[in-house]
Amino acid sequence: MVISDESKYYTVEEAEAQIQGLSDIEWARLTKLARIRARAVPDRTSEDFLQEAFLRVLEGDRRWPRGLSPDRFFAQILRSLVSDYWKGREREKQRLDVRLATEVGAGDPDDDPVDVIERHPDAAPTPEEAHHAAQTLEEFLGELDAHARDVVEWQLAGYTKAEIQSDFGLDDTAYDTITRRIRRSLAKLAVEE
Repeated sequence: MVISDESKYYTVEEAEAQIQGLSDIEWARLTKLARIRARAVPDRTSEDFLQEAFLRVLEGDRRWPRGLSPDRFFAQILRSLVSDYWKGREREKQRLDVRLATEVGAGDPDDDPVDVIERHPDAAPTPEEAHHAAQTLEEFLGELDAHARDVVEWQLAGYTKAEIQSDFGLDDTAYDTITRRIRRSLAKLAVEE
């Protein structure tokens, strides 16, 4: 028997009911996950990220697989939102570079690029520290396999070892193996810095 693709996912209405039915504990976990992700972005709040994640689901842009817990599902969306944000900032920086080159090159030869940036304050680059931190976090998470990435995100969100093991179906050996890989990746990252 072939299961239709549609039956693998909640409908928008079902997803809305799932969101409205979130327990206080699930809300707290989602809020923590959003707060962690928002740290990587200087001008967005955790509430911004949660709103955007919910909108993507409720507008049908992101389909929720049946059986996937809310925190795992929204953790994926939040990760994508941060990635999309930085990709957008990079595109904006490239457009700014072109605009600066055009304005400085076409205008007065004594025109200072700083003056051009002041005329376009909305296009100013993000603070270097925030960008570096976000890149470092994304590089670190990108080097991990999916299980290790999930474990790190759950640890950062305040889940206990027992909760992580239960949510992901890990026994002590599997959990310890994953956390060793995480520590090795962190040590490697510290050496590279």
